[in-house]
Amino acid sequence: MKTWKIASLSVLLFFVGCKKDDNIVDQRNETLVIASVLPSQKESLVLMGGGSGEGAWAPMYICKYLNASEWRLWYSDLQIRGFDEIYEEGYEYCIEVRTTYYRPDPKLQDHNPRDCKLVKLLFKERKESQDIPADYLEE
Repeated sequence: MKTWKIASLSVLLFFVGCKKDDNIVDQRNETLVIASVLPSQKESLVLMGGGSGEGAWAPMYICKYLNASEWRLWYSDLQIRGFDEIYEEGYEYCIEVRTTYYRPDPKLQDHNPRDCKLVKLLFKERKESQDIPADYLEE
C-alpha cells in the first residue's frame, strides 16, 4: 500500500512539473483560402536546406486570408504540416492553421523559428480560383 502511494505521488509530481514550452513566443490561428492552382514554376520552387545547395524543392501556394480580396504567395520556408500531403490542384480550400513562433536559437544558423500546422479543413471545393494576379501564373 505504501509503494502504491509513493508511485501515485511520483506520477502526480511528474504531471505538475510539466510546463509549456518556454521557447514558444506566440501562437496564432488563422483562416486561409488556398487557390486551386499552384504558382508558376519560376515562383513555386524554393530550395530548402539553406545555402548548402542540398535539400528538397517544396511547393508554395497562392493564398489569401478569409474575407481578404488580395491573393499572396505562401512560401515554402513555412510548410503547412498536415495540408501539404492532401493538397490537390483544381480544388480551392479553406483551412484553419496554427502558426507557432519560437525564440530564435542562435546556435542554429538556418533555423526557422516558426512552425505551421493544419488545425482544420473547413471546405474543399472543385473550382477555378478567381482574380489571381497574372504574374503568379506566368511561366
